[in-house]
Amino acid sequence: MSVDLVPAVAYPARPTLPSGQAPAGRRHIYLVFTHTGTRFSKVLKMVTRGEYTHVSIAMDASLDRLYSFGRNSIKERPWEAGFVCEQKDGGVYRELPGTRCIVYQLEVSEEQYRRAQGIIDLFLRHQSVFKYNYPGLFFMSIGWAKQCKRRFVCSQFVAYVLENSGTMRFHKDFSLMRPTDLKGLLYAPVYTGMLRSYSAAHAL
Repeated sequence: MSVDLVPAVAYPARPTLPSGQAPAGRRHIYLVFTHTGTRFSKVLKMVTRGEYTHVSIAMDASLDRLYSFGRNSIKERPWEAGFVCEQKDGGVYRELPGTRCIVYQLEVSEEQYRRAQGIIDLFLRHQSVFKYNYPGLFFMSIGWAKQCKRRFVCSQFVAYVLENSGTMRFHKDFSLMRPTDLKGLLYAPVYTGMLRSYSAAHAL
């Protein structure tokens, strides 16, 4: 499935400065695509039709905090899934150390960064009211754009943040965005490999 996307700002995904620092007034956010290999992730793979079945957004290169929708632990029951603040060395990823990932770095303006952080902060303040969008998986599979109140899957949430922060504008509803759709619009990843082996130095 192709996606027609118009970037709000035509900057490369990876900075060109030797120091790895953004130009004055520029910031970076990070998209992290993963596949854990759990039974549920294999079901998602059939729906999303991509190698990576999960996507998170991080606001700094350390990836110490990854924001998404899913479970905090594989021991949690599926209906307990919701908005989560993941850690690359904790929670699900500590339980599944073989998780592979691919990381992209997006250059954004200070205003876009501030807006994205503000949206994430809103989700954090009301974390308990947000649930995983299981009905949305069905609607996504049949191509029906339907926004379910206070419910998201991981890629819907990331697309929502990107669109509402002004970082990207999509020509299809964010409720139809899959991890493979987002990944297909990016280039030049800063890291590919085991999530546990990632360090901020890869983003420089």
